Amino acid sequence: MPAALRAHPELVRLPGIARGWVPHLHVLAASLAADLQLVVGHGCRFYNTVMLAGIILAAGASLRMGRPKALLPCADGRSFLATLAGKFAAAGLLRVVVVVRAGADEIRADVERGNLPVVLAENPDPARGQLSSLLAGIDALAAADLEAVAVMPVDQPLVSEETI
Repeated sequence: MPAALRAHPELVRLPGIARGWVPHLHVLAASLAADLQLVVGHGCRFYNTVMLAGIILAAGASLRMGRPKALLPCADGRSFLATLAGKFAAAGLLRVVVVVRAGADEIRADVERGNLPVVLAENPDPARGQLSSLLAGIDALAAADLEAVAVMPVDQPLVSEETI
């Protein structure tokens, strides 16, 4: 058995799938696997940014937090929502929908105060879960001719523009 399989089985196999080999590895992760043969290939699909949109899911109840997660401050003082909306814009997503629950007046005020480049959509029944919020966001983008949509929960503001 190669050292890579003994030391880091998650690097070369998909968990729980027999013979489910991973076709692509991050170069840094591959460097941890001594006996792994690495073939580096590059490929990229280019998208027209006019055809890319984003959906930020912010309709949760935030029961454990006691206040909306979208309004929690990041290190720079901006809210999670403002930070994430800025990263979506920096990544080239020209249309961004933020899905909120009914009565999300504080979030609406944050959007207006920060002049955020987003459109708010309301999830009529957020108790049904994130899928219902995703569907509300897709409905808000229905008129757009889109090729892809990036979806992110609002509590992930530290994601990089490159990842988006």
